[in-house]
Amino acid sequence: MSPIFKQHYFAFVLVAMLLFSTVAKSASIKGFVLDSKNKEGLIGATVFNKDNIKISDIAALNGTYLLKNISPGTYTIKAQYIGYIAQEKTITIKENNESVRLDFFMEADAVQLNAAVVEASVDKQSDSYSRDLEKNSNNIMNVMSAKTI
Repeated sequence: MSPIFKQHYFAFVLVAMLLFSTVAKSASIKGFVLDSKNKEGLIGATVFNKDNIKISDIAALNGTYLLKNISPGTYTIKAQYIGYIAQEKTITIKENNESVRLDFFMEADAVQLNAAVVEASVDKQSDSYSRDLEKNSNNIMNVMSAKTI
């Protein structure tokens, strides 16, 4: 081996060891985001650290999430999903290699309406209205719209 190759190889090994050592020392928080009634996973629910929003994840098909690269300390983790009441939980991570499980059982945020009014109107002078009238009539008839006339 040439001396230049040895220097590059040594530098590469040193950088690789530093990268793997920092990744191995980070803690993680994982768990489920589930509906409280039927225990089904809430696909697409957002889970994040309120103190550092860059630490976040979106729940997978079965409701699982994983927050990685968390250093020891106390954090407030929030889970939210459209149509459900958002939840916050405080968690303390003591060690670098710790893997903590934190599940969220979300309750539906139901809003009941007193009434709903649906209004529609038809342009009776259009060609499409005339064609529908011909198609749905009991007798054979030929209809021409006012716009066509």
